[in-house]
Amino acid sequence: MEILFQLENLGFSTLGITALVLLAVLLSSYVKLVTVLSIVRAGLGAHSLPSAFVTTGLALMLSLLVMYPTLEKSISEVNKNQNVESAFVVWKGFLSKHVGQKEKDDFIKVAKKIEP
Repeated sequence: MEILFQLENLGFSTLGITALVLLAVLLSSYVKLVTVLSIVRAGLGAHSLPSAFVTTGLALMLSLLVMYPTLEKSISEVNKNQNVESAFVVWKGFLSKHVGQKEKDDFIKVAKKIEP
């Protein structure tokens, strides 16, 4: 809790920190990793070993390991170009490389239903 107060003193609001964590989870491989680890845990017949907390932590660490090159590229682009928009190009490249055409089509179909 103390770290939130320190970040708020640096100009980050709690809502901004929450949005940053949400984007990090959604734009990374975390969801796939936690799903696979949960399926493996259930497949082994050990629904409580390791606990969901351990599985989530392991998925978070593996996600950071997998996403580190993309994070490093986006930070270097921000430092080089001095704008945040250049980091989105790196993340867009990562997402387009690792998302199949079926998922893209499904996303477009849902977006058209929301915004006709």
